[in-house]
Amino acid sequence: MGDAAVNDAPCATPEAGGAEPPGPGPIAAVRLVAEAVREGVAPAAVLAVGRGGAGQDGAPYEIRAFGHTHPTAAAPPVTEDTVFDLASLTKVVATTPAVLRLIDAGQLALDDPVARYVPAYAEGAKARVTLRHLLTHTAGLPAHEPFHELGASPIGLRAAIAGTPLIADPASTVRYSDVGFMTLGFATSGRWRGRGFSAQNPGGCGCDSGSDRDRVSDRHDGERGLPEHLRTQEPRV
Repeated sequence: MGDAAVNDAPCATPEAGGAEPPGPGPIAAVRLVAEAVREGVAPAAVLAVGRGGAGQDGAPYEIRAFGHTHPTAAAPPVTEDTVFDLASLTKVVATTPAVLRLIDAGQLALDDPVARYVPAYAEGAKARVTLRHLLTHTAGLPAHEPFHELGASPIGLRAAIAGTPLIADPASTVRYSDVGFMTLGFATSGRWRGRGFSAQNPGGCGCDSGSDRDRVSDRHDGERGLPEHLRTQEPRV
C-alpha cells in the first residue's frame, strides 16, 4: 500500500461493509502508526485493529499497511501479507528453548566448552567460552559484525562468524551479542539426530525458521569477500 496507506482514512463502518468500530480507538491507532512511519520511527508497519473478533465474520475492524520493505523510495510497498523479520525475538522463542531441550535430553551441558562443537573456539581465550557464556551474553564477543557485507558463501560466512575474535575475557562483562547466538546455532545444529536447527524449530518451538526467506544467499563462491585472515583458513565449523 506504500505511502498511500499512510493516511488518516477512517476505519470500516457498516455502510462500507464492515462492523461498527468501538468508538475512536481504531481511528486513533491508524493515525498513531501512520504518523510513526511518516516520522521514521519505523520504516514500515502492518496494523490490525479489532476487539474479540467482533468485526465482520470475526475479522478485525481494520487492517492497514504502511511504508516500504526497506527505507528507500525504490523498495516495494508493504502489504497486509508482508512477512517481517522477527530478528532478536528468535533468540528467546527458538534458540534458547532449543538449547535447553538439548540440555534436558542430556545431549549438551551448560558448561560445555563451545570448542567441543565449534572447533574454531579451540585456541586462546575462546577455549574458555562455554555454552552458558553464549546464552548469557558473557562470552566476550562483540555485539554485531556486518557479515552481510562480506558477500561470502554460507560456508565462508560460518567461518567468519566462528572466527570472530573476542573483545573481552569470557565472563568478564555482559554484552548483548548477535554473534554469540549465531555461534549457538552452529553448536547445536548437529545435535538433532541428523536434522538441522531450522528443521527442528517448527515442531519444537513453534517458529518457522526454515523458509527460503531466512536462508543465506549463495550468490558468491568460495571465500570471496572474506577478510584476509580468514581466506587462508579451512572452515572449521
